[in-house]
Amino acid sequence: MLLLSGAAIGQEALPGTWKSSFSVESKTRGTLKIGFQLAINPLDGEKATGIWTMMNGDCLGEYPFTGTFKSNRLSIKAASEKRGCGPYSATFTLKGDKMVGRYSGQDVTLEK
Repeated sequence: MLLLSGAAIGQEALPGTWKSSFSVESKTRGTLKIGFQLAINPLDGEKATGIWTMMNGDCLGEYPFTGTFKSNRLSIKAASEKRGCGPYSATFTLKGDKMVGRYSGQDVTLEK
């Protein structure tokens, strides 16, 4: 019988594509729905890499990210060469089959 620690389970559950969306109010454009996804590669120890994709808006596109995954917390940063976009950074906590955290001042939940 093989027993895995919570950290090992988290490391196995993390890779894959996670999606989220939320709404923000703009003074000039009304309510905007912001969608993004994280395509997370298999971990290399605590090192996390992948692609952060903005799915709509002025910053539409893919941005490679790097970060760490430790104690079920994913902390990532992605650079952007688009004027007015990024850099992106966030910390999410893996909770079962979801990740929760804050991005762009909003509470967000990501799901596979």
